Amino acid sequence: MLFDRRRGPLAGPGTKGAFAFGLRLVAGDGTGLDAADTPENAAEFGVTQGGNPQVRLLALIECGTHALIDAAFDGVTKASEHKLARRLLHALNAGMLLLADRNFAGHELWGMVTATGSDMLWRIKKNLVFPAVEILPDGSFLSSIMPTPAENRRRGIARAHGRSLGRTPHGHLVRIIEYIEYIEYTVTIKTADGRTRTEPFRLVTTLPDHEQAPAAEIAAVYHERWEIENGYGELKTRLRGGGVHPALQASGTRLPGTVRAARRLPSAVHAEVRSGPGRRH
Repeated sequence: MLFDRRRGPLAGPGTKGAFAFGLRLVAGDGTGLDAADTPENAAEFGVTQGGNPQVRLLALIECGTHALIDAAFDGVTKASEHKLARRLLHALNAGMLLLADRNFAGHELWGMVTATGSDMLWRIKKNLVFPAVEILPDGSFLSSIMPTPAENRRRGIARAHGRSLGRTPHGHLVRIIEYIEYIEYTVTIKTADGRTRTEPFRLVTTLPDHEQAPAAEIAAVYHERWEIENGYGELKTRLRGGGVHPALQASGTRLPGTVRAARRLPSAVHAEVRSGPGRRH
């Protein structure tokens, strides 16, 4: 009840990093939360490769404030991020721009999010084939998301063998950003061991107008997706301090039913902290 009372966007028109192209920036992603290592929890939630019972959480946050818009969770082996994303469709609406990583892109889920009225800006995998319907002046191009994986494989094989891809199949009209002013869009990072790594990025969006949303600005906005990782840092680490949150230490969380109840508490506290009068501190 506390979570439902406090969740939701908080940003006003002047909030830094909260809006782009006239749309409210929200991000969605998943994370894992450890449960007590008991046979009951292992049977209820499933275990990771390391053998630990774990709950999968997927949240929607407002990028400019880290405010929790909504969240869903289930056992790590029972629900993928795609399945949990479907449980949060009701929290999306027109006026939002949803940022997500390359795990989510697909014809079915894209269509479901489109039906909510929300716009999208997602990273996509390099092995997906997008025939250009129209090349735009900023180097981006219009295409469509393939209706089936089989169609994408067929086109991938044709491309690899230099054969014509033929007619663009019916699908969701999208805009692809992998070049900015015809220069490949790449991101360079420094790894933990001090090495430099450069990786090409590829984005797909519902925003078709290159004048309203130039490719370079879209690329800059996508980097705001990382705010959900900062939000998870608050929820999983800084909010609970150096130890484990007391609600998750209690002996009752050794049983699946109370794990499900206890997992709601940190999200509710996070929503309360973010929405309360002391949020700026």
